Amino acid sequence: STDIRAAMADEDAIRDALEAESLYQRALVFINQKRFDKATELVSEALELAPTEGEYLAVQAHLESLKRPRDADFDDIVEKMRRAARKCPKSERVNFFFAEILKRAGRFAEAKSYYNKTLELNPRNIDAARYVRLMDKAPKKKIDPKSSAIFKRFFK
Repeated sequence: STDIRAAMADEDAIRDALEAESLYQRALVFINQKRFDKATELVSEALELAPTEGEYLAVQAHLESLKRPRDADFDDIVEKMRRAARKCPKSERVNFFFAEILKRAGRFAEAKSYYNKTLELNPRNIDAARYVRLMDKAPKKKIDPKSSAIFKRFFK
Protein backbone atom coordinates (compact mmCIF):
# COMPACT_ATOMS: atom_id res chain seq x y z
CA SER A 1 0.00 0.00 0.00
CA THR A 2 2.92 2.37 0.66
CA ASP A 3 4.43 1.40 -2.69
CA ILE A 4 1.11 2.01 -4.43
CA ARG A 5 0.78 5.46 -2.84
CA ALA A 6 4.33 6.31 -3.84
CA ALA A 7 3.69 5.15 -7.42
CA MET A 8 0.49 7.21 -7.57
CA ALA A 9 2.34 10.26 -6.24
CA ASP A 10 5.02 9.75 -8.90
CA GLU A 11 2.33 9.52 -11.58
CA ASP A 12 0.73 12.73 -10.32
CA ALA A 13 4.10 14.50 -10.35
CA ILE A 14 4.78 13.32 -13.90
CA ARG A 15 1.30 14.36 -15.02
CA ASP A 16 1.78 17.82 -13.43
CA ALA A 17 5.19 18.23 -15.07
CA LEU A 18 3.81 17.31 -18.50
CA GLU A 19 0.81 19.60 -18.10
CA ALA A 20 3.06 22.46 -16.92
CA GLU A 21 5.34 21.99 -19.93
CA SER A 22 2.36 21.96 -22.28
CA LEU A 23 1.03 25.21 -20.76
CA TYR A 24 4.51 26.75 -20.99
CA GLN A 25 4.92 25.80 -24.66
CA ARG A 26 1.50 27.27 -25.45
CA ALA A 27 2.49 30.46 -23.59
CA LEU A 28 5.56 30.76 -25.84
CA VAL A 29 3.33 30.54 -28.91
CA PHE A 30 1.16 33.36 -27.54
CA ILE A 31 4.27 35.45 -26.84
CA ASN A 32 5.32 35.07 -30.46
CA GLN A 33 1.84 36.20 -31.46
CA LYS A 34 2.18 39.19 -29.08
CA ARG A 35 -0.85 37.95 -27.13
CA PHE A 36 0.77 38.70 -23.79
CA ASP A 37 -2.35 38.46 -21.59
CA LYS A 38 -3.03 34.89 -22.70
CA ALA A 39 0.67 34.01 -22.37
CA THR A 40 0.69 35.42 -18.82
CA GLU A 41 -2.35 33.34 -17.91
CA LEU A 42 -0.78 30.12 -19.25
CA VAL A 43 2.64 30.62 -17.68
CA SER A 44 0.97 31.39 -14.32
CA GLU A 45 -0.90 28.07 -14.57
CA ALA A 46 2.38 26.31 -15.44
CA LEU A 47 4.04 27.83 -12.37
CA GLU A 48 1.21 26.60 -10.16
CA LEU A 49 2.10 23.07 -11.27
CA ALA A 50 5.89 23.56 -11.29
CA PRO A 51 6.72 26.58 -9.09
CA THR A 52 10.48 26.07 -9.13
CA GLU A 53 10.95 25.79 -12.90
CA GLY A 54 13.46 28.49 -13.86
CA GLU A 55 12.35 28.96 -17.47
CA TYR A 56 8.75 29.46 -16.40
CA LEU A 57 9.86 32.09 -13.86
CA ALA A 58 11.91 33.82 -16.56
CA VAL A 59 9.00 33.99 -18.99
CA GLN A 60 6.70 35.29 -16.25
CA ALA A 61 9.24 37.99 -15.34
CA HIS A 62 9.66 38.93 -19.00
CA LEU A 63 5.90 39.30 -19.40
CA GLU A 64 5.70 41.40 -16.22
CA SER A 65 8.43 43.68 -17.54
CA LEU A 66 6.51 44.33 -20.76
CA LYS A 67 3.62 45.77 -18.76
CA ARG A 68 5.75 48.40 -17.04
CA PRO A 69 6.70 51.80 -18.40
CA ARG A 70 10.41 52.23 -19.13
CA ASP A 71 10.89 54.63 -16.25
CA ALA A 72 9.39 52.18 -13.72
CA ASP A 73 11.39 50.35 -11.07
CA PHE A 74 12.48 46.94 -12.36
CA ASP A 75 14.42 45.77 -9.28
CA ASP A 76 11.83 43.12 -8.27
CA ILE A 77 11.74 41.69 -11.79
CA VAL A 78 15.55 41.72 -12.04
CA GLU A 79 15.70 39.78 -8.76
CA LYS A 80 13.17 37.23 -10.08
CA MET A 81 15.34 36.84 -13.18
CA ARG A 82 18.45 36.34 -11.08
CA ARG A 83 16.67 33.43 -9.35
CA ALA A 84 15.66 32.00 -12.73
CA ALA A 85 19.23 32.40 -14.06
CA ARG A 86 20.64 30.60 -11.02
CA LYS A 87 18.24 27.71 -11.67
CA CYS A 88 18.92 27.60 -15.43
CA PRO A 89 22.32 29.18 -16.16
CA LYS A 90 22.62 27.34 -19.47
CA SER A 91 19.18 28.25 -20.75
CA GLU A 92 19.31 30.40 -23.87
CA ARG A 93 15.78 31.66 -23.24
CA VAL A 94 16.46 32.63 -19.59
CA ASN A 95 19.62 34.54 -20.53
CA PHE A 96 17.91 36.26 -23.46
CA PHE A 97 14.90 37.34 -21.42
CA PHE A 98 17.20 38.53 -18.64
CA ALA A 99 19.03 40.68 -21.19
CA GLU A 100 15.70 42.03 -22.48
CA ILE A 101 14.59 42.99 -18.96
CA LEU A 102 17.92 44.64 -18.17
CA LYS A 103 17.70 46.57 -21.45
CA ARG A 104 14.17 47.78 -20.60
CA ALA A 105 15.48 48.84 -17.18
CA GLY A 106 18.23 50.91 -18.86
CA ARG A 107 21.01 48.66 -17.54
CA PHE A 108 22.72 48.28 -20.90
CA ALA A 109 26.14 46.99 -19.79
CA GLU A 110 24.49 44.18 -17.82
CA ALA A 111 22.09 43.51 -20.68
CA LYS A 112 24.99 43.17 -23.10
CA SER A 113 26.64 40.55 -20.88
CA TYR A 114 23.45 38.46 -20.91
CA TYR A 115 23.07 38.88 -24.67
CA ASN A 116 26.66 37.61 -24.94
CA LYS A 117 25.80 34.63 -22.70
CA THR A 118 22.85 33.95 -24.99
CA LEU A 119 25.18 33.97 -27.99
CA GLU A 120 27.60 31.60 -26.25
CA LEU A 121 24.71 29.17 -25.82
CA ASN A 122 23.37 29.73 -29.33
CA PRO A 123 25.57 31.66 -31.79
CA ARG A 124 22.60 31.73 -34.20
CA ASN A 125 20.38 33.82 -31.94
CA ILE A 126 19.81 36.69 -34.37
CA ASP A 127 18.13 39.01 -31.86
CA ALA A 128 20.94 38.74 -29.32
CA ALA A 129 23.55 39.24 -32.04
CA ARG A 130 21.73 42.33 -33.33
CA TYR A 131 21.57 43.94 -29.88
CA VAL A 132 25.25 43.24 -29.17
CA ARG A 133 26.15 44.78 -32.53
CA LEU A 134 23.97 47.85 -31.81
CA MET A 135 25.45 48.23 -28.35
CA ASP A 136 28.96 47.97 -29.78
CA LYS A 137 28.13 50.74 -32.27
CA ALA A 138 26.54 53.01 -29.68
CA PRO A 139 28.58 56.05 -28.65
CA LYS A 140 30.80 55.30 -25.69
CA LYS A 141 29.85 58.50 -23.87
CA LYS A 142 27.28 58.33 -21.09
CA ILE A 143 23.79 58.23 -22.58
CA ASP A 144 20.53 58.72 -20.77
CA PRO A 145 18.64 55.72 -22.17
CA LYS A 146 15.27 57.19 -21.21
CA SER A 147 15.78 60.25 -23.43
CA SER A 148 18.13 59.08 -26.18
CA ALA A 149 16.32 58.95 -29.53
CA ILE A 150 18.47 56.14 -30.93
CA PHE A 151 17.94 53.96 -27.85
CA LYS A 152 14.20 54.63 -27.90
CA ARG A 153 14.11 53.58 -31.53
CA PHE A 154 16.14 50.40 -31.23
CA PHE A 155 15.44 49.36 -27.66
CA LYS A 156 11.67 49.61 -27.44
